[in-house]
Amino acid sequence: MSCEPLYDSQLPSSLEGTELPSTPEKKKQTPQSDTPQNVRVLYNLVDNLRLKTSMLVDCSVPTVYYGARTHKQLQQVIKEFARTDYCGQLQMTVLSSRDYSCVREFDKKTWSTRNDMCRACVKPYTTKSIEQRADSNCKYYDNRASLNHQTLPPAFDLDELIAKGEEIRACPYYAARGMAASAHIVFCPYNYLIEPSIRSSVSTE
Repeated sequence: MSCEPLYDSQLPSSLEGTELPSTPEKKKQTPQSDTPQNVRVLYNLVDNLRLKTSMLVDCSVPTVYYGARTHKQLQQVIKEFARTDYCGQLQMTVLSSRDYSCVREFDKKTWSTRNDMCRACVKPYTTKSIEQRADSNCKYYDNRASLNHQTLPPAFDLDELIAKGEEIRACPYYAARGMAASAHIVFCPYNYLIEPSIRSSVSTE
């Protein structure tokens, strides 16, 4: 069935000569010349609020940090989180120290701690024969972006994070910290919430 445009000559005889109503335009509240100054200010505030509200297309959601004493306790909480309707709707991550989540083989002869090894290996790689490059001396660190919310299940504990990191040869420690920037829920040990130096390093304020 085709639709033909309706011209004035095609109007029903009962409507001929009748002015059809038009859609009213939204009028801006304009103060009159005798409007008190305080009311004028109120009008301006309301108009500015309408403008800002109409431009608001997204709102920020606060990040929830859930702390526990041990990773076993966090594992139980994450397991319960996986059973809720929020799993899959909210992104999460789990933080830990390098001692737990570093998957690079630890060379005890060269380094006294994993922290020392990690900090040294993630620095930009340099040699005498080539200029400084963007990649580091740790292939797991360079591939950390491959371990993300798309390659992990909606809810994962530390063991699952490490297992996936070993599988795709990506750093779980730095990947988890990277995911914390966009996560809605961050599971972590208590020291991430208590110690000021750790709080500032992961932006838990």
